[in-house]
Amino acid sequence: MGRENGLGRPEGDWDKLLKYREMGECWRRRAQCLLELLYYGGGIIAVWVSCPNGNHLFFSIICSPCQVSIVADTVNISGQSTQAQLKVPDCRLADDLSSLWERSAFSDVTLCVNGREFQAHKAILAARSPVFNAMFEHEMEEKKQNRVEITDVDHEVMKEILRFIYTGTAPNLEKMADDLLAAADKYALERLKVMCEEALCSNLSTDNVADVLVLADLHSADQLKTVAIDYVNSHAPEVMDTTGWKNMVCSHANLVADAFRALVTSQSPPFMGPPRKRLKQN
Repeated sequence: MGRENGLGRPEGDWDKLLKYREMGECWRRRAQCLLELLYYGGGIIAVWVSCPNGNHLFFSIICSPCQVSIVADTVNISGQSTQAQLKVPDCRLADDLSSLWERSAFSDVTLCVNGREFQAHKAILAARSPVFNAMFEHEMEEKKQNRVEITDVDHEVMKEILRFIYTGTAPNLEKMADDLLAAADKYALERLKVMCEEALCSNLSTDNVADVLVLADLHSADQLKTVAIDYVNSHAPEVMDTTGWKNMVCSHANLVADAFRALVTSQSPPFMGPPRKRLKQN
């Protein structure tokens, strides 16, 4: 323990601390401020100081109302902490919920999809889908009978929907993006819906763009609709020759108007207001 000077700080160990040149002028001032703060706090405190050159300083301080002294100090030149690092396990929430669903453990509702049954959990379905939440929140038949009849979704698509609800993933999305988008829209699974839009955007072609445009319009997939219209306008001669486009003209004429409007807008110069009147010259 060093003796105290007129300022109440000990000499000796204090001077030794400030002699570590690796700390640099900035860190010496910061260390001094830190020790002064701890001096008034009291107690035994361990301090870790990082140096500008990557080295580190670790020391312990005893603080009391009458004195401050450094009782131990070590310098780790390698830049590695001597304290054992804790390993936090990875989050297994998705895996655990997937296992819960696949084992049908503690299930309390049955989804009957075109003759196929899936066991599920009301709380999880309601938490993930506003549609299921409304279904189980009110006194509907599904809530009373703990059974939901689904006739407008293929059982393989519904299986993927349930996998997404429990795990947040859809491994088979690329294979069924169009049907999955429709089901995601039905159950208000917005993230899955946009994932399907992205998959469909990356696979647009002259042969399928008209069908994709119709699908996007039916299910309010605005981002997909915008990309599909841009694709149509960029490949107009080829697209207008396809059967899909001709069918769309007959069944969804409004989409033809949307595509034409987007084309005109993209090619028109910005509106600068009405022309200014010419001044009469005498």
